[in-house]
Amino acid sequence: METHKWHLLTLKVAVAIAIIRSKPKCKTSREYTEELRTIISDRKKQNVNLKAKVCTLEAEVLQLRQQLLLRGIQTSSDFENESAEAVGLMPLQCNVDSGQIEDDSGCDLSNEVREDVPKATHTSEICIQSCFPSSSIFLPTARYSPVEEEQMIHQIQFLNHLLVLGNLTATQSLSNLENECSVVEESLSGLLNGLLGLYRNPKPSVSTFQAKTIGILTALLKDSKMSENVLKNCLNIIEKFEKQLVQDILSNKSINRFQVQQSMTNCLILLGKCHILGGPLINILLSKVKHYSDGLLQHYQNQSKYDISEYENIFSILSAVEALLQYEKEKSESSECELFNNETKQFLHNLDQMILSLSDDFPLFSLYLWKMGTLCSYIENYKCKPL
Repeated sequence: METHKWHLLTLKVAVAIAIIRSKPKCKTSREYTEELRTIISDRKKQNVNLKAKVCTLEAEVLQLRQQLLLRGIQTSSDFENESAEAVGLMPLQCNVDSGQIEDDSGCDLSNEVREDVPKATHTSEICIQSCFPSSSIFLPTARYSPVEEEQMIHQIQFLNHLLVLGNLTATQSLSNLENECSVVEESLSGLLNGLLGLYRNPKPSVSTFQAKTIGILTALLKDSKMSENVLKNCLNIIEKFEKQLVQDILSNKSINRFQVQQSMTNCLILLGKCHILGGPLINILLSKVKHYSDGLLQHYQNQSKYDISEYENIFSILSAVEALLQYEKEKSESSECELFNNETKQFLHNLDQMILSLSDDFPLFSLYLWKMGTLCSYIENYKCKPL
């Protein structure tokens, strides 16, 4: 700490000497310093404005690339123009209405986030009907003015158009358009980042966007026409989203966080119930539980303080793990491959000793670990077929 203070003081002295040496003769050091501060402040504002413009332009470019890919699929197929109109293949130009944001009281621990959403205006309803005439198209019913949600609607539109067009064009495979399919990955990434943004700044629309996003993910991963390379990249994007979502749950220290955490936990559970995502997600969650258990044991042995907020938050992760393990246990079919990776197996092997060490000081946490270990043992012994 003393070293840090010394470097900071040295830096201040160096800046002061540089200002004195470079100042014009007609100005005092104070006047010249204020002038430099104003210049730097203006440049920062310009950089912020430029970044905003760049983000806007990038979003527009992505929308154009989305439309180009959809047109490429359409024109390379045999079906008539009426089929394209049936899925609403048109420019993505839906306006969104602003809504009143409600504060989370932190008292209601229901499974769903409040959805007291204002009714849409007549103009918006007409716009949505024109963009989504097919009943098979998903669209969030909640619409707000922030750019993040507007962009999320565009990503949802594109991915749904892509899936419906793929169903209509039985002979058309996305693997034939491999060079253009990075737009699928960028759209998926933008959609998931937008969902993370809604969790961090909760709005009544988060539950709706969450449901539609997971529905799209499931349909996208089940699409037989998706090329293996695109599918692999999409899985990597989803895995990064899952890890960041877990980290956001653990690091949230807001007093009114529990209702939003319930929604985030539900998101993990829904993702884990997808056949492709279930096993990897369970291992991600168990890895995080192992890491936290090791840290808690170290705090216990050293008699040091620990973050009470993180201790409260870990129970959201444990509840997600328990729900997914219970789902695996109750599935009618057995897994054809090992569910747990080597790291998880090693953690489960040492779990009894971990519970014994923590049970006196952390009885509730130890109870959750015991329940989790029991479910894991059952799944490993009775639900997984040997390779």
